[in-house]
Amino acid sequence: MVCADMTTTLALLTPAHRQDKCVSHALKIRAAWALSNYHRFFRLYLCAPKMSGYIIDWFLERERKQALKIMIKSYVSFQFFSMLSEHKILNKAR
Repeated sequence: MVCADMTTTLALLTPAHRQDKCVSHALKIRAAWALSNYHRFFRLYLCAPKMSGYIIDWFLERERKQALKIMIKSYVSFQFFSMLSEHKILNKAR
């Protein structure tokens, strides 16, 4: 059986397949990745069943970089807005 895309493959999973420890974990990993929930993604990586952690290793570095990029971007934005609000407060005091 050859499936064209992941959506089709996921739709074809039977409840018995979904109850398998590795398949269930893979579905959770995929959901965390799709939602960019990096906290959950990395926690799931740490408790990967059997040897599935080695498969995750293939794309883990890419996801770490993406997560770091998002964290840096949010931190820089926070710093910018806090400096901006501080500047406004100082200008009003004059």
